[in-house]
Amino acid sequence: EELQELDLSSNQLVGEIPETLLAMPNLQVLSLGNNKISGHLPPQYLSSSPLRYLTLSSNNIGGSIHTSIGKLVNLVHLDLSSNIISGGFPSQMSSLVNLEYLFLSHNERFNAGGIPQFLEKLTNLRDLSLSLTNRVGQIPGNVLGQLSKLVLLDLGINDLDSEIPSELATLTTLKYLILNRNYDLEGTVPEEVQLLPALDILMVDRTSLSGNMSSICNRQHKAVILGSNCQISEPKMDCECCNICCSRDDNTTCHDST
Repeated sequence: EELQELDLSSNQLVGEIPETLLAMPNLQVLSLGNNKISGHLPPQYLSSSPLRYLTLSSNNIGGSIHTSIGKLVNLVHLDLSSNIISGGFPSQMSSLVNLEYLFLSHNERFNAGGIPQFLEKLTNLRDLSLSLTNRVGQIPGNVLGQLSKLVLLDLGINDLDSEIPSELATLTTLKYLILNRNYDLEGTVPEEVQLLPALDILMVDRTSLSGNMSSICNRQHKAVILGSNCQISEPKMDCECCNICCSRDDNTTCHDST
C-alpha cells in the first residue's frame, strides 16, 4: 500500500489492467506504456486515486473514457495515445485543471467531433496532442487561445476545416504547431501566427492552405522544420525556407510523419 511509483513500460505485458492497481491508495505514478495490454479502462477504480502521472500509451486498450476520469484531479500527465479507444471526450475532463501534458493521439476510433470546449479550462496545459482522433470542424481559436502555456499543439491527421484562427498568435510559448493532413483546412497561415516568437516546427502540408510564408522565412528566430504545400500543385504555398515540401495528395515522397 506504500507504493507510490510503478513503471512497467515496455515489458510485453498482456491481459487487462489489474483491478487492484488503480485502487492503490498512495500510487502517484503509473506507467504501463508500450505493452500489449487489452480490455477497457476500469472506471470504478478512478474515483479516489491520487495519481499524478498516468501513461497507458501504445497498447490495445479499447472502450470509452469513463466520466469518472474527471475525479483524477491531481493528474499532471495523461497519455492514452496509440490505443483503440472509442466514444467521445467526456466533459468531466474539464476538472483536470492541473494537467500539463495531454496525449490522446492515434486513437482513430474516437467518435467524430470537434475540438472540445472544455479545453479552455485546462490552462496549465503545455503539450496537447489530438492527432488522428477524428476531429472535425473548425479550429476554435476562442478555446485554444486560452492555453497561454502551450508548447506543443498537435491537431494533425484529422478532418478540420475552415481557416487557422488568428487567436493562436496569443500562444507566445508555442514551439510546435502541427496541422498537417487536414485536407480541408484553407486560407492562409496568418502573419501573426508565422511570427510566433518561439515557433520551431510548423507543419501545414497536405492541406488546402495557400499563400505567402515570407513572414516566417524572414523573422529573426528561424524555424527548424517547416512543412508546406510547396511542390508544383494546387493549392500552393510560397515558402522559400520550407524544408519539407509536399503536394496535397502526395502519399509517397513526403516525409511528414508526426
